[in-house]
Amino acid sequence: MSKIMQHAQDWLEYYGYELGYNMKLMPKMEHLKIVTIHKIPVWKYMGYKTEKGFYSTTGKIMPFKSIKEVIEEYKMGEKEYWEGKIKSNMEGTI
Repeated sequence: MSKIMQHAQDWLEYYGYELGYNMKLMPKMEHLKIVTIHKIPVWKYMGYKTEKGFYSTTGKIMPFKSIKEVIEEYKMGEKEYWEGKIKSNMEGTI
């Protein structure tokens, strides 16, 4: 096993598994210290607001959707997508 793989496995055993990480779903190596110190769970690191949003009803990891997939799913134009993002961000600050 390479030194990097061994380091990753050690980190998972000591900290990662408890926070929901695994070998396929790991923080970047440069983020390991921050994730460990602040005990950032996998769902939060991956950008989800809640743990429930990260896991599906079957317990499998839900894949991220790209902007392109969201646009196609809701049949909107790219301009509509970005206008909606700006509007929702502004509503949260008022």
